Amino acid sequence: MPVGANFTIVVPRWGWGQPTDISIVHPVVSEGCSVLEADGARDVVVVARSAGDTYIGATVTPASNAEMPAWGGEVTVLP
Repeated sequence: MPVGANFTIVVPRWGWGQPTDISIVHPVVSEGCSVLEADGARDVVVVARSAGDTYIGATVTPASNAEMPAWGGEVTVLP
C-alpha cells in the first residue's frame, strides 16, 4: 500500500476473552482508532506513515494456560 493510505484490520473474536489492541513492531504504520465490536471482534483503522515493512499482531485477554491464540500479519508500505 502507498504512504498515506488507510486500511482496516479485523482481529477475530475468540471463544473467551477479548482481542487486545494491536501491536506494531516498526512505526511505518500507526493506529488511527480501535473499536471492540459487539460480536467480540476488534476493528482497527491503520494509517501508512512511511515506506518499509512491519509486523502487526494481537492476542487475547485474559490469556489461557492451555492455549494462547494470536493474530498477525506483515504489512509493506510503498513510497
